[in-house]
Amino acid sequence: MWPTGRHPTALRRVWTSWLLMVLGSRFGGLVLPWIVLTVSGSPWRAGLVLAVEQLPPLLFSGVLGTRLSAPRRQRWAVTGTAAEALVWALLAWLATRHELGVAVLGAAALLVGAADTTRGVAFSAWLPNAIGRRWLPDAHRLLEGADALATVLGPLVAGWLFMVVGDAPVLLVNAAALAAAALVLWRVVPESTPAAGPPAEAPVRWREGFATLWRRGRLRMVAGIRLAYELSGAAFILVLVLVQHTPGLTVGDAGIILSAAGVGDVVSVALLQRVGHWPWRSVLAAFTLAAAAGMVLLAASRTVALASAAMFLMDGALAGGYPILGAALQAHTPDADLGMVGGASHTLAAAERLGARFFGGAGGALGAPICLMLLGGLLVGAGTWSAVGGRLSSAVSDVGGEAP
Repeated sequence: MWPTGRHPTALRRVWTSWLLMVLGSRFGGLVLPWIVLTVSGSPWRAGLVLAVEQLPPLLFSGVLGTRLSAPRRQRWAVTGTAAEALVWALLAWLATRHELGVAVLGAAALLVGAADTTRGVAFSAWLPNAIGRRWLPDAHRLLEGADALATVLGPLVAGWLFMVVGDAPVLLVNAAALAAAALVLWRVVPESTPAAGPPAEAPVRWREGFATLWRRGRLRMVAGIRLAYELSGAAFILVLVLVQHTPGLTVGDAGIILSAAGVGDVVSVALLQRVGHWPWRSVLAAFTLAAAAGMVLLAASRTVALASAAMFLMDGALAGGYPILGAALQAHTPDADLGMVGGASHTLAAAERLGARFFGGAGGALGAPICLMLLGGLLVGAGTWSAVGGRLSSAVSDVGGEAP
């Protein structure tokens, strides 16, 4: 859940910075779509604003992955985090002036996406060198634990704080958390020196990252299952749509439901610490199918209690699968290819999240229960693929291997 004295100092600082980053994101993740829904009354516009945030990673992740040289990855991770903090601080100021229209929020989402792209691509490529490859499985479990803690606290505090003091203080807390994360990240001393990448006179083309994901069976499997996981993010918008269309429920209730997802994350990460040494393929299949069951239960929910239980199961199960996917991607990628493959992976993830935003917005027209059932079916397919598909090895030393 959190690093102990046996973990290197670099990992403990990376964990702290990640916790602060995700805590800020959880605040903004509830408040931003809620403000758009309140201002416009349209799930489609809420989905559109959130979709704009995915344009920078969709367009530029692949290029960044091949252009960020290994020695500069930490610097760019810090810069992206600090830039995102500035954007949220500006939004907090505009909120005090009552100037948070849909156009302003869309522009801010675009800037947040650009900053997050820089931070995300650089961070993922730098992580194996920051903590050392032998700590990769532990690191991904610990980072998911930090994500779980932030998911428990973020929506719950943000929802009720929003009701009591308004949107500006929530946005300001978001900015402060990200600024603190940038400071901690800047102080990390990497555990190893990154391997030299391709020579400057012969840069790798961004398309090579996608080709590598496709050619290597294990990486192809990870990318495919990640597709279903990212599209499942539409459930968070659909929960807000369900709340707004259910009499008697408020934004505070939405915070409770989303925080239940964080409780599930905590339980799942604790469980993963016990079963993480088991065959990754089987564990991943079990978590994915459990997430599908939670999605179906969420589609049938009409009360805070039932919706909270469904979110607990669904997001908790996804939280168990994400560390396996992240560790497998980095463990089976050679050091020199981390930026290239990471950039391609971020591009695919952005495309998937973009689809999730539009799919979530469609919940207002098609009906949230129908959309949730479709997402549940997608997770069933992903879980089946994990159970019968290619190998995933938990051995970090097995780098760059291919599934038959």
